Amino acid sequence: MQTIWQKSRQTIAVALLSSVLIFSFATPSWAETVLERVQRTGVLRAGTRTDSLPFAYVNENGEWIGFSIDLLEQIREQLEQDLARDIQLELIEVSPRDRITTLEQGNVDVICESASFTFNRSRFVDFSVGFFQTGTQFLVKQDLRLNSGEFRVGIIPGSTNASAAQRFLRVAEFVRIDDRPSGLAELDAGRIDAMASDGVLLEGMRQTMDNPETYAIIPSTPIQPEVYSCILPKDNPEFLEIVNRSLIGFMVGVLNNNPEELAIFDRWFGESGVVPSDRNSLFSFFRNTIITYQERQANSPAPEPPSEEAEFPEEDLELELLEDT
Repeated sequence: MQTIWQKSRQTIAVALLSSVLIFSFATPSWAETVLERVQRTGVLRAGTRTDSLPFAYVNENGEWIGFSIDLLEQIREQLEQDLARDIQLELIEVSPRDRITTLEQGNVDVICESASFTFNRSRFVDFSVGFFQTGTQFLVKQDLRLNSGEFRVGIIPGSTNASAAQRFLRVAEFVRIDDRPSGLAELDAGRIDAMASDGVLLEGMRQTMDNPETYAIIPSTPIQPEVYSCILPKDNPEFLEIVNRSLIGFMVGVLNNNPEELAIFDRWFGESGVVPSDRNSLFSFFRNTIITYQERQANSPAPEPPSEEAEFPEEDLELELLEDT
């Protein structure tokens, strides 16, 4: 005859076993990598911005466009090639406040906009190779006049620009602003004398103003460089490598004057682009990024020999690098 204790132990064991089985079968996606999920669903969920001209923004026609979105399209095409299936790009809006959390919670697969690499952020997420270089500068009125040496600077708390401005301008008064549009309102109202942000984003904002000539961006050389990268979940090396190869392939195409890649670059940063930028500086950045990537690949451990069933692509990606002139 079983005792009450023996019956209770059996009941507990059955309940625990049932819970384990239910948990195991109900949540298989917990162990699913990003690449496996994209392969299964045929959808790449990409986080990006709606207010970060020229990288990701909504234009006057309601279209979601930008340089980062063009790069996401390049990544989508690379995934189609590698996975041998159609992939749909789904854009999801993120903000600086929620982008890391959104990625960690698995609501997006990749974020590509105007996010800078920092060592602190890299504790929680992985970063792709850099795809653009800018730096911290200040938007001011052309007729800037300082009263009694007072200099009020609008900063977005927690941003890399805020920390750079606070180190560079030790005697300034810093005023918290929510974002660039609200900072511009404060600047126009005379409540701040300057707004700190990435130079390319400030220039993008200035270009859309009715009177851009009344504003200036200073100094001509950024006080701190900022490198934009895509952000990915931790521990997804295969997906990270696909993203990196796509970005490197784009940069190689630009340097080699390939029509498709060059047209994308010129649309945003060429002489007649949305935000004309220093071509030589950006091309030099592309070259250095490619060289660093190739050196890292050359020094990485050799891959495990493939099984006999493994299929080899007919051609490997060749990265041609233009010589410096």
